Amino acid sequence: MPRPIPHFGWPTVSFELNRESPQARGLAGWWPTHGNRGALIREYVSRNYATFVGAPRWIANSRLGQGLDSDASFYATIAGTGRLNVTGNMTASFWIRTTSAVIQDNVFGFYNPVGPFNGFGFAISFLGVAGVLSYFSNAHGAWVSSVGTINDGVIHHCVVVVDAGRAYFYIDGVADSNWASAAPTAFTGGRALLARSDGASPLIGEAWDFRLYNLAKTAAEVWRMFTELWDLYKTPMVPRARSPLAFLAERGVLRGAWRGIMRGM
Repeated sequence: MPRPIPHFGWPTVSFELNRESPQARGLAGWWPTHGNRGALIREYVSRNYATFVGAPRWIANSRLGQGLDSDASFYATIAGTGRLNVTGNMTASFWIRTTSAVIQDNVFGFYNPVGPFNGFGFAISFLGVAGVLSYFSNAHGAWVSSVGTINDGVIHHCVVVVDAGRAYFYIDGVADSNWASAAPTAFTGGRALLARSDGASPLIGEAWDFRLYNLAKTAAEVWRMFTELWDLYKTPMVPRARSPLAFLAERGVLRGAWRGIMRGM
């Protein structure tokens, strides 16, 4: 069987998780929107699929492939699972385009929507400021947010790294700000993408490629996630088509014919 290789542009055939990629280190959950069209988003680490509530609106982008146009009419639920129950350092990433001024558009709703709000969440807008990138931990008891905003209608790569009691925000591969926070306590209930787990506070905007890591990514790794998006995708190697002359040359046919010609000269 041909050995699978990492993909260097958005794949037009089926793909798998490239476990040899440096970006796979610490990956707890990966929901790539590209390659999905149906009633769920496949998850490629341990098959924790995200199932849609409502009819999803799929879109295509020349840079990022297939994505979702989240208009508050749908979201995706994920069953509670130990692998996603991250309670230490973590990293979350996603691509987004929005102009929303709503205060709290949830992207990762991985927390209990009622007290004591165990778990964690990542959202756009909070603390009364529209367009900021935000992180919530029940252990900290409050949201913290980036300084920069991302609701300008441009596609942005958003990353939040939780490391040793601080939340670090990155926008398009560049460090934005960091604030005191905390890793969350355990939450084994249902989770959601594009909204809270109960469907409230949904994202308004377009989104692609959701990733969750159970470790803190370095600044260099965050930059590579931004610049080398497709390194995590692995597609089957397709043997290059051979010309008829190459086919004959491999079998010595051309060599024999050339020798015959030389003898006749």
